[in-house]
Amino acid sequence: MKKRVVYMAIFMAVIISFLLYTYQPAKETINFFPIDPSLSFQSASTHLTASESGKRYNLALRVESSLKEPVFLRQDIALLYKNGKLIKVLRDWKQNTAYLSQEDRQKQSESGIFQNVSFHFAEAHPNNKYTSVQTMTDAHLYIIHSKTDPFQSFANPISNDQGEWKTALDRNLEAVTQHALTNGLNAFKLDEKRYTVLPLTSLPSEHKMFFASFPPARQQEIIGRLWEGLYKNYILGIKKEDGTVVEPQNSTIPLLLLDSNHRELFILLTAGDGTPLLLKQQL
Repeated sequence: MKKRVVYMAIFMAVIISFLLYTYQPAKETINFFPIDPSLSFQSASTHLTASESGKRYNLALRVESSLKEPVFLRQDIALLYKNGKLIKVLRDWKQNTAYLSQEDRQKQSESGIFQNVSFHFAEAHPNNKYTSVQTMTDAHLYIIHSKTDPFQSFANPISNDQGEWKTALDRNLEAVTQHALTNGLNAFKLDEKRYTVLPLTSLPSEHKMFFASFPPARQQEIIGRLWEGLYKNYILGIKKEDGTVVEPQNSTIPLLLLDSNHRELFILLTAGDGTPLLLKQQL
């Protein structure tokens, strides 16, 4: 009788441990898995629009993406920057769905350049294997809202006036970006000559050129792990050296620094309180 009880206890322990090992509920995080060639996004987009509203104006952001069929987990992340500083984070996370859609509307009052970068992600479990598919989209919008000029919004200038405003706003953005880069390089004693630099907001359109030394499959892995790290160490909160965690709002656009030997990828940014932050990804 005692042996039967012992055997039953061992059997139950094995069953419980098996269940604990095999059942892994979804979590609101990003984990890169090998790209599934059978999966692809039917559509993925980011849109920025604006409309005048008295002394202020309405800014609307819409992010959506869709697969052909539902998968285990869908996630979309959007980072919206104004004049080089983060003003909004959108996150959507759902199981057993193919389509995600997010919207944000806010009031603004000053002229500026708005830039959004979005990461669209799906996790699937075909035949008990963990796979994923991912893509990126972006959008930008210049907005003129001043006492001397009529309200205007455009992605690409179509007049001399818009061209002049674009030049001025780009110059301001470049100053913010360069200041963050210089501070980061000095703080972490990095030699700028060793790195190729790319703002995160340019990654959707320039990732093939930026990572040209890597084959396509390796590029996708680097990008997936980059967003995995950004999600944990930036989007969910910036952990400083003293252990405190600050919100990412008002932080600068992350700058990607690819080592000339293509062995490391650094991510430099400045938190809203002015603290430089460095993330490192081994390649």
